[in-house]
Order: sequence, then C-alpha cells, then structure tokens
Amino acid sequence: MRNILIIGIGKSSPQLIDYLLSRSTEEDLHLTLADQDLDRAALFAGDHPRASNMVLDIAQELQRQTAVKKADLVISMLPADYHITIAQDCLQFGKNLVTPSYVSDKMKNLDEEARKKGLVFLNEV
Repeated sequence: MRNILIIGIGKSSPQLIDYLLSRSTEEDLHLTLADQDLDRAALFAGDHPRASNMVLDIAQELQRQTAVKKADLVISMLPADYHITIAQDCLQFGKNLVTPSYVSDKMKNLDEEARKKGLVFLNEV
C-alpha cells in the first residue's frame, strides 16, 4: 500500500481528498490527513477505511519529520511560504513532494538536489 501524507487541510483540499479516496482501493492508497486542527482533518477522513488523520504542527520538527518518513508521497497544501520546510524534509528522507503553489526561489534551489536523488518535486509554475 502506498501512503500519501497530505499536510494542511484547508479550502482547496476537499477535492483532492475526495479524488484520492475515490481511487484509493483501485490504486492501493492510504491517506494520512495532517493539520493543526484534528477536527478538520477528521472531518475529511471520516470513517473511510483508507484514511486516517493526525495533528501536525509543522513547527514541531520531530513530529513533522516522523510523519514525512512514514509517507511514500507528501502533498503540501500549506501556504507557499511553508513548502520549503516540507521540501527539505522530503529531500532528507528521500520522499517525493507535490505542492499546488507557485515555485519560489528557495524551492527552485532544491530542484537540482531532488533530481540527483531521483525525486519528483512537482510545483505549479
């Protein structure tokens, strides 16, 4: 089973979550929905057998890195300014990353290292 960590459950997350859950059996996926607000994450995970939720404060390094280590793919739905922290963890632990935000200069600077490690860092340009 492939584990997808979605960090930041905000206004633009429900469509992504619904889509991935609708494909979760066929694609053998498990989604972990992570947010500072456990109730918000739990709302979207519901009682779906292929979804779980967790409290995640990205400022808590150990908590954040533990969550990233367990994932096969990380999707950061956080505001763009926070992607760099997640991206650095993904590089450290060899995890692929997807963000829906513009590519900042800091993110561009990680591209070469990600490619060398064979990782995919997808950002909208």
